[in-house]
Amino acid sequence: MNGTGEGDLVSHSSIPLLPELQAAYHDGYVSTRWFQRKIRSSADHLRLNQLYRSTMLKLNRAIAAMDWETYVAMHLPEYRESAFMEHFEVGETPAPLHNQLVGKIWTDDEILHSGSCFVLSAMRTDFPHTVDDLMTRSELEVRRDFPEFVTAYRSHLSWNQIGPCWTLSKQVAIDFALNERWPVLTTARIPSCSIVAYFERRGEDEIVLRPFAAPGFEILDQQTIG
Repeated sequence: MNGTGEGDLVSHSSIPLLPELQAAYHDGYVSTRWFQRKIRSSADHLRLNQLYRSTMLKLNRAIAAMDWETYVAMHLPEYRESAFMEHFEVGETPAPLHNQLVGKIWTDDEILHSGSCFVLSAMRTDFPHTVDDLMTRSELEVRRDFPEFVTAYRSHLSWNQIGPCWTLSKQVAIDFALNERWPVLTTARIPSCSIVAYFERRGEDEIVLRPFAAPGFEILDQQTIG
């Protein structure tokens, strides 16, 4: 525990913070995986202790009921991906629900994803058509109607950085290049058989590719944007 003078509120209050919250205290804030609150006075301790206890109760109830969607959603957006990865093992949840959650987490606008592709690392592939559960019905219909090859775009930092996540919209890729300062825009011809999933929920017309390029994958163009 540490702070900048406000630490006295934690150590000298008549109602101290729970040990778990004391460990999460820094510079006047209590920051956990489920909530972040500023401590303005020692009167906040009782409220935060009650919030923590009620949160733990709801989490344990969700686990006991195997309500994994509620369990993941209770975490702050920046922790939902790691909460899923830490808690779920293949076989722990029914295959459809597992991949439905993967799709929801991946397309959650609030979540800032890590550098790796969460879909590829978290999805289940151990049953026929399990991958289809990543997508909504409308996304799956679009995916099934893809021609043999699609033209897709990707912005990234360097010329040889060819990752698994692409978009069917050139403008989306340009916007990423400008907003994220990823200056290289690549255009490729991609065989549809290498596409794991299609996502439209974030308005990005995104496709996720299998780890290894299928025959027919071809870089058509690379240019610098901005």
